[in-house]
Amino acid sequence: MPISFHFRPQYNLMICVQEGKVDDDEFLASYTDLFKSDRFAPTMNLIVDLSRADSSERSRVALESFALMAKNRLQENKTKPMVAVIAPKDVSFGLARMYELLAALVPWKFLVFRTAGEALTWLALPEDFLDDIYAGI
Repeated sequence: MPISFHFRPQYNLMICVQEGKVDDDEFLASYTDLFKSDRFAPTMNLIVDLSRADSSERSRVALESFALMAKNRLQENKTKPMVAVIAPKDVSFGLARMYELLAALVPWKFLVFRTAGEALTWLALPEDFLDDIYAGI
């Protein structure tokens, strides 16, 4: 599965891991399903790990569609969840930074990092926090 979601409610956290090529349709469908899921809570923080992803298929149109989808789903949220994107590859980093500009529409704190360590520090999580997720992949 190119996109998997892992929930850690005890940390008020969701983790999205993208692997390989994920086209725009898969990307948008995965988040549509997430936003409809009973496990999704709009107040949860989110880690998006793109370290195993090939983001070359992602378009600006998909990023804009996602921003609108997230805005509509989270618009009544009183808190601003934190979103940390781990994007060590140049293409993923550039696209995530482009989305960061679009994310101004969405009520969340959104930052892009090159390493998992930086993202975990920002979220005040231990450095080995993601080890169990990677062990299961």
